[in-house]
Amino acid sequence: MISPEALRRYPTFGGLPDATLRAIAMVGQEKPFKAGTRLFDESGRLPPGERFFKADESADALMVVTQGEVDLLTVLGSGKQVFLGTAVPGDLLGVSSLLEPREFLLTAIARSDGALIVLDAARLRELCEEDTRLGYQLMRQVARDLRARLAQAVAQLAGMS
Repeated sequence: MISPEALRRYPTFGGLPDATLRAIAMVGQEKPFKAGTRLFDESGRLPPGERFFKADESADALMVVTQGEVDLLTVLGSGKQVFLGTAVPGDLLGVSSLLEPREFLLTAIARSDGALIVLDAARLRELCEEDTRLGYQLMRQVARDLRARLAQAVAQLAGMS
């Protein structure tokens, strides 16, 4: 469990009632990470190493970066890694945990030491079913984040041509 106050600091959870924040806090924990740690892989094609989630594991946690920076990459069919952007404190990771088919679409590698709030996505989805305000607010933030990442990817592709 984490403190509800820890969640209140981030726009994703801002403005939610205290009872909702307490319920979310019950399904979360804070986890530190070291620079170079692979937090998760999009497909397990990258070499093995220290990571939070195993290769090919389904996305089962929504994460909020609380400290440090995390680089987001994808691997092309040729095996070339392409940098897509950097997540900073307040950014969400693992948004695939809220969307079918719950598979990581990117690879996340810690650029620096830091920490994450890790939320059990199955429980969070249940809370969203029970509290439509929470579900709506969370999905709005996920949509914003996905749009921003798409814009970053488009900029990267434009720069490659």
